[in-house]
Amino acid sequence: MEKLNQRIINEAHTSISAFIHSIGLKEAIRSAKAAETRISESLMRSEAIKMLGIDILAASILAINATPEMTRALETETGTPATGSRSGHLRTPEFCCGTGAKDQGKRTEYRNRREEKKKQKAEKQAELKVQEAENERKLREMLVQADISVENQRKQFLEQKTANDKAEADARGYMLETTLKPYRDMDWRTLMALSGPADPGANIALAFRQLAENADKIGNLNISPDLLESLLNHTGLPKMKPEYAIIVKKQNAAGNLIERFNTKAQARFYIERLGGDFADYEAEHETFHQSLASLQQQLSTVIRHKIVERHFLPSYIFSEKNLLVVIGQDGLVANTAKYSNGLPIVAVNPDKSRYDGVLLPFEPSDFLTGVAQVLRNDYRARTARFAEARLNDGQTLLAFNELFIGAATHVSARYRIGFNRQSEEQSSSGLIVSTRAGSTGWLSSVFNMANGLRGVFGENPAVQQPTVADNELLFAVREPFISVRTQANITAGILRDQTTLTLHSLMPTNGVIFSDGIETDFLPFNSGAVATIGLAEGAACLVEPGGI
Repeated sequence: MEKLNQRIINEAHTSISAFIHSIGLKEAIRSAKAAETRISESLMRSEAIKMLGIDILAASILAINATPEMTRALETETGTPATGSRSGHLRTPEFCCGTGAKDQGKRTEYRNRREEKKKQKAEKQAELKVQEAENERKLREMLVQADISVENQRKQFLEQKTANDKAEADARGYMLETTLKPYRDMDWRTLMALSGPADPGANIALAFRQLAENADKIGNLNISPDLLESLLNHTGLPKMKPEYAIIVKKQNAAGNLIERFNTKAQARFYIERLGGDFADYEAEHETFHQSLASLQQQLSTVIRHKIVERHFLPSYIFSEKNLLVVIGQDGLVANTAKYSNGLPIVAVNPDKSRYDGVLLPFEPSDFLTGVAQVLRNDYRARTARFAEARLNDGQTLLAFNELFIGAATHVSARYRIGFNRQSEEQSSSGLIVSTRAGSTGWLSSVFNMANGLRGVFGENPAVQQPTVADNELLFAVREPFISVRTQANITAGILRDQTTLTLHSLMPTNGVIFSDGIETDFLPFNSGAVATIGLAEGAACLVEPGGI
């Protein structure tokens, strides 16, 4: 407010300054009324005053004074105080907005009211702070009371629960005592007989106990380890009770195309644009997924299950309480078997019109009988021995069908081979070491090529592929090359339980050993590596139709 008053006074100074300096001192004193009128009119016309939103009612001149220098000059000239001498150097009149004393009183009243409002506002703010503090205190008290109430209720709940648990335990104890009372005086042998299905191990233990109790009545009794083992496990199969089934599957060709091109329509466009027939891919895809859906629906009625894709097999750890259900091609059974740790495998052929099914004895319509037999532990199974590659650094790799040892690309593999006390350096397209299960696969292509060459370039009889026994491996060298440094005298042979094949790598890089066609799961076989090939101790357990 004080700044506003000062601005109005400054505007009045500006409007009257020229007028005061244009007249004499005496005339200026006598022209006070004219000066007031001039000031009022000037203020009313002022644009600056209008912009402030103020209407000027009147202007009053309270006094016209000379400057200190002019006052001393006038006193020197007249010898009397110069309160009204002539001079052009007069102080600018002091102005007051309003109507004189009346306006001054209004300003004082306004100032007093403003001070009173400030005081009232400060008091109100103080009261609000006090009220807020009081409310906060009451809220804290309410929260504390609520916590106390909750803890009291919790205490009552725990006391009641403890009493209920005690009463329930007393009731169970009384019921158990009443139930067991009739059996208290029964013979323990009778109790064991009534306990449930006979367990071979328990029966053998009971028999040995009775033999020990009647040792004085027995002469010589010989029980061989083989007899004891056959009594404990008359089927020769692992005794276990599966709790979870693992369905192993592999993406088919149509699935791979859809994954590559994002949608079925784009995959169809790509194949048909190149002149291919997408209908066959689609038929394979739909048939497989219909079989998979039927398998899952049936399996869910007897055991919990989940699906594992083939590419997860090398890193998946199977439990001894798993049952494996493989649905797909024969090669998928081979891929699964070497990671199965001897667990029973129920192999299902999803499309008999498309897959040979040499290792797929079940179909979606009858596989559940094989699962039920495994769950009852009365199944019939075929065991298949694995081939094993063991490196001199301790790494091992199993194969259900075959091992390949050679270069990762289509270049010659260089190595030194040792078999039956013979040794030589070779350069070839690699070696295949096949099991009985794999003898109808990759290995057969070697004999097919040899017989094809004989049929074109010679009249010698065809080479007959030998039958590989369960405890045998057959190895064959692919396309051996004879040079100054390399020979081809050791090209094939049979490995049995105590016979091994030794290979020393002479390849600086890109030497590999992989099994069953899974190139991503391999052992590096570079210079310095020594591989020993032979039969593994473990075996695959392939469930066959028909119980024991």
